Amino acid sequence: MNKVGKEFKYLFIIILMFVSLTVSCQKKSCLFFDKLLNDFSRNSSFVLVKVGLQNKGIDYLIENDDLFYFFNQAKGLNRTQYQKLMMSILQSNQSINISRKDISKFGFLKVIANAHVRARFSKGKDSFVKYYFKEKVLKEGFTDEVKNNIVQALFYWQIVTKIDGESGVLIIDNK
Repeated sequence: MNKVGKEFKYLFIIILMFVSLTVSCQKKSCLFFDKLLNDFSRNSSFVLVKVGLQNKGIDYLIENDDLFYFFNQAKGLNRTQYQKLMMSILQSNQSINISRKDISKFGFLKVIANAHVRARFSKGKDSFVKYYFKEKVLKEGFTDEVKNNIVQALFYWQIVTKIDGESGVLIIDNK
């Protein structure tokens, strides 16, 4: 094989590796969103949504069952329609429009940036989780603002969080 052929072969292999990594990352996102959007339990998984205009959307947290209830009440969507719509919104990082009244009524939690949590976030996932959690349970003593930022950070890393039904504390759900 000549030099050009070898270079083409290596380039082709690199492109294949890149494409397979990209597809697997997308597959991971789909699995993460699928897990979130299929949890309709009483204390379901937290979903991070942008509310408002696309370029100026503000992050809000809401439990999946409450988000479904909002879309069911506001738009008449059934579970399948809701899941399809939310999968599209989450994958493309789109914003949704919700009135202030509905933000309060349906339990949307505004994420107000917290410098301490952001600093911990920049140290990486493992360090972050170890700092805030004992095993899979959030350590005690954090404000709601900090908790919301923690859930937001974990959402970016595609780690599912929810409120434990028995203890009422934030947990990482690896089921």
